Amino acid sequence: MVSYRSDRSGGVTQNLVAILMLHKNLSVQGAMNLCGNMIKDAFTSFSSFEHALLTLFDPERSLKLPVLSWMWKSIVPDAMSGEEAAAMLKIVKRYIQALKDYIIGSMNWVYETELFFGKRGGEIRAFGWVFADQIPLIST
Repeated sequence: MVSYRSDRSGGVTQNLVAILMLHKNLSVQGAMNLCGNMIKDAFTSFSSFEHALLTLFDPERSLKLPVLSWMWKSIVPDAMSGEEAAAMLKIVKRYIQALKDYIIGSMNWVYETELFFGKRGGEIRAFGWVFADQIPLIST
């Protein structure tokens, strides 16, 4: 979404906004709205998967879930002690946090670099709106 204007002006067609416009016959605003909804859906899915994964490490809860019970038995063998399961849970939580940090870092970088919004990144972040036809193009 953030690179749509610069991609468009550079003739780049491998941009989700442009692809949605072409294949779903949407306006720029319609494609931007759909992209925003897709991003929200991805965050919701991430959160759901995080909860489901962490539930796997709680045998009392996971064994009650029919879909997850077989998974628990396959990833946590009977021989795994509570201490080993706790160590595994710590690793999984650290991995999930690294994914979250990567996502947030990328989002912050978009506003802090002048690549997409010029010197208006902070203003755009604070206001929460992006007008694709008003984003300054940065010449390289």
